[in-house]
Amino acid sequence: MILLTNIFNIFNMKKISKWIKTFVYLLLVELVFFACNADEQLPANENVYVAGYTDMTDSTAIAAFWKNGEIQKLTDGNSWAQARSIFVSGNDIYVAGFERKVNENSIAKLWKNGVEQCLTDGVNDAGAYSVFVFKNDVYVAGNENMCAAIWKNGNIKYLSDDSNYTTIYTTITSLFISDDDVYAVGYERERNPQTYGLTAKLWKNGELQNLVIDNDYNSSVASSVYVKSNDVYVSGNDGFVPALWKNGEIQHLADDFWGNHANSIFVYGKDVYVVGNQYELLSWGRQSVAMLWKNGEPQILSEINKSGVASSVYVNRKDVYVVGREFDFSTQYGIIKIWKNGVSQNLTDGTFYAEGLSIFVK
Repeated sequence: MILLTNIFNIFNMKKISKWIKTFVYLLLVELVFFACNADEQLPANENVYVAGYTDMTDSTAIAAFWKNGEIQKLTDGNSWAQARSIFVSGNDIYVAGFERKVNENSIAKLWKNGVEQCLTDGVNDAGAYSVFVFKNDVYVAGNENMCAAIWKNGNIKYLSDDSNYTTIYTTITSLFISDDDVYAVGYERERNPQTYGLTAKLWKNGELQNLVIDNDYNSSVASSVYVKSNDVYVSGNDGFVPALWKNGEIQHLADDFWGNHANSIFVYGKDVYVVGNQYELLSWGRQSVAMLWKNGEPQILSEINKSGVASSVYVNRKDVYVVGREFDFSTQYGIIKIWKNGVSQNLTDGTFYAEGLSIFVK
């Protein structure tokens, strides 16, 4: 305002006509307004990262990640591999996954900027399914020798054991760090032959709690965890029903049908986003479609006549990014899809089968 006043004092001294002063005033106001709001009007410089795999050899899955559509292979195709989770911190790209040679155990792996680190030695079967970076510490979660495990900077800590011989398999599917607290979710497969034997699990700093089980099948799975303002949100399945837990209280997101899943969760402001899939009844039968639930309200993402699954969700500046896949029945291959605010684009061309399993936007 001081700048505007000084300029108009000059104009008055020169006795500029009233309409010219008015024109200049409006122009200067527009310039000042634009300068004050430049940060809001300039487009965000967003980089979109996706982790997954593709069988580019038409026989062996290659672990890979994509940055803005450009692929970087993490394995050479000589053994079967998947990239399951991606996290970007500063200029560093972290990817967690596993690789398995024929007739050998899977090896849990972490790739930093494409450089491989083996978390296990292959003596026991192992896998890495989630990576999270917090205060320069790198956390990876998964399992080794059928026990849930977390690696912190490469050092392993087991969250389960089978010393009482009651479980067959326990794994971590997702982890989240908040205020130095480490949250992890997953599931445990029981030995009891009378049940389906899956129990959704939540660990906070290694302390275990079972999530609520409320179904006739006595089976549940936790797939993803997000913590905001001391509230703990978990997505997963209660029986065959996609579900959301908030601080242990369950909300069902769809009807009960074999194959429905909730795979990933993200909380932005007061909005809770969950993605997965559910089956829609068509004239010729049931078809899986990729789904987004915002605060429990469903939105179909994929084409109704294609087999679709949404694997991961990330919200950046109110833009909602979802990655998953659609199955192309004409080629018999899966195509990685990214949906931004519900609008889809292909990440792969369908030449080979591919799946996108994790998305991160920075």
